[in-house]
Amino acid sequence: MDDYKPYKAQFYIYARNEQEVNELTRALNGFVRERYHSGTLVRAESIVRALEAFGNNPMLINYLRK
Repeated sequence: MDDYKPYKAQFYIYARNEQEVNELTRALNGFVRERYHSGTLVRAESIVRALEAFGNNPMLINYLRK
């Protein structure tokens, strides 16, 4: 854990309004914080690998279409 430090990531995402973006930000921050308190770091490289591995998963794509 010592080699890693928190950074703020900024990216574009489609939403109907700013409230949806705020909800996403709260959910992601909460997820990262909960994992941290349970002893797991949510690392940028892990998210990249997960997107590469599961980004084309039909179940994920169908879920995102809802």
